[in-house]
Amino acid sequence: MNFQPYAVSQSQLIGTFVPEQILRGKVLDILPDRTALLELGTKKFVAKVGAVDPPLEVGRDYLFQVQKNTDPLLAKVVRRETSTRNQSSESMADDVLSSFKLEKDPLTRKMVQVFLDHGDPLTRGAVIGARSLLTGKSNFSRDILAIRWLMNKHLPLTSGFFQNAKALTEKESLSSHLSALRSALEKSGARTPTEKALAGILSRPADDRRNLSHSEEAAFQHRTAGGNNQELIQNILRQVGFGHEQSLRRQVDKGEPLTETGTLKEKLLAVLEDSSTPGLIRDLADEAIQKITGEQIQMAAADPFVAQFSLQLPIPADDGVTDVSVYWEGKRNKRGTINPDFCTILIYLNLSRLKETLVCLRVQNRALTVTIQNKSADLGDWLKRGEPMLRERLSALNYQLVSLAQVKKLDPQLVGKATQPLSFSSYRLDVKV
Repeated sequence: MNFQPYAVSQSQLIGTFVPEQILRGKVLDILPDRTALLELGTKKFVAKVGAVDPPLEVGRDYLFQVQKNTDPLLAKVVRRETSTRNQSSESMADDVLSSFKLEKDPLTRKMVQVFLDHGDPLTRGAVIGARSLLTGKSNFSRDILAIRWLMNKHLPLTSGFFQNAKALTEKESLSSHLSALRSALEKSGARTPTEKALAGILSRPADDRRNLSHSEEAAFQHRTAGGNNQELIQNILRQVGFGHEQSLRRQVDKGEPLTETGTLKEKLLAVLEDSSTPGLIRDLADEAIQKITGEQIQMAAADPFVAQFSLQLPIPADDGVTDVSVYWEGKRNKRGTINPDFCTILIYLNLSRLKETLVCLRVQNRALTVTIQNKSADLGDWLKRGEPMLRERLSALNYQLVSLAQVKKLDPQLVGKATQPLSFSSYRLDVKV
């Protein structure tokens, strides 16, 4: 199973970069009329490059600065401080800082080196904003990942967004945060009205589990190949509060009085704003809010042609609450809306009996291929029993099931894709089974 590149025309990519941006690129080919095929970041462009002495060489890396978004792209080579034939990342970082007239302190240079090595386009404002979020005592690897992700999503480089992004890199899942918060509320007695309201919504998953099958296999079937799977996911998203701000905005736009949304995020915010909330509960509530908000901004899409996001949801299971990691990637049409005919979905679960399980779904022209990766259990009989129901339900939605099969191994690359907390936008689609 491989991710194959999704070809995007040159005209579609115009606008990907903006004037002033500097990034590291490789010359793939020299073309007529001072044009060249360049690999800039993760994309290939035909660009007209300003005169440079000595001339560009195929296979070499240069620093390019975007001058104009046209077809072909106009760019110039950033003048080098040194005349060495092979520049290091460190010397390129110095050239970027010189071009932007910025101080060359060690941490800034190290940060810019990482950006260049990953092909991230840089502006003076982006470098200044990113540097303001770093401190000498911070976890550089974690923090730079969060910053790169914000830049990739075209999100503001502010402390609030930065903290939300960092929350996603923590090992603790949202369900772990909520479990700790529930325990703390039980120990404290949930004294205030806001604490009692939060304790009430945190107890719902336990109550909801009574409506699920007592068989883990049946619960797995409910989540992946039938039952009210769509309704379950939508309910979880609503209950957690993924639409909390949108709901409030609709009320404001309509001039309606603000009413409670009844979501987990709303209850967490109320506890956080209550001055009588104990410090421990306040801290736990804040961590949970950061995690939820981080998941929300993961769904933000800066790319006009590809919709891509990953998120982790707490789903009720027979033995408590389990985390389901979802990666979704699809196309957008010319109006910017999701194209329902094409998408790739990865769903990762780690269950007590079935162990690690990865569900891979690929939709191509409304034809659906489903592969379940699991090396711990034989799901053959279950798949045979569930296939007619899945085929019928898909047909009702105008989709065609092409195949449903199990692979008795896990692809670590796809598991990483599904569970990686911060996914970077790219033009890679189509999971081939």
